[in-house]
Amino acid sequence: MHPILAAGLLAGLTSLKPDPNNAFQKQAVAALQGEWGPQPQWKLDMLFRAVIQDAKPEPCLVSLYHPREAGGAWRTWARTSTGTRVRPGVASCTAANWRRWAGAWLWIEDYGVCHVEDCFPESSQPCWFDLASPCTPQTLTYDAWVNSGERAQYARDFGLRRASFVVLKGPEPRG
Repeated sequence: MHPILAAGLLAGLTSLKPDPNNAFQKQAVAALQGEWGPQPQWKLDMLFRAVIQDAKPEPCLVSLYHPREAGGAWRTWARTSTGTRVRPGVASCTAANWRRWAGAWLWIEDYGVCHVEDCFPESSQPCWFDLASPCTPQTLTYDAWVNSGERAQYARDFGLRRASFVVLKGPEPRG
């Protein structure tokens, strides 16, 4: 998008009133208006495109995971199916739906933007995302996060919950 066009459209967001029944619009507009503090431009661009395209949230199930949930074997959980490190912002989908979701960028209600880089075998549920436990002000670095027993406990206690999601950028085509 041309920078001048984007700046004009973004300026219009300051007066945008999100639909109070659309969790995505409320959270995305808040992020775009700076209510979530500084965000990387690539994330703002994806949120912005989805807002102006009037993206509608779809229902999903979410759970959380953390490498330390595996106890002494946690190092084997520290890598995703794509070889990246498990970290906040990583999403895992069911193995049965890997081809559908691998590489997708999603917005998940009450979590934010995430990238599908992992899969798990437990279910064939098409819209179940297991999300890497979010960081806290005390666990902003990767080392602090991965060594946090508190983040692992939070993931264990989170359970399986209903939420909504929006596809911000579809998965990369697979050959």
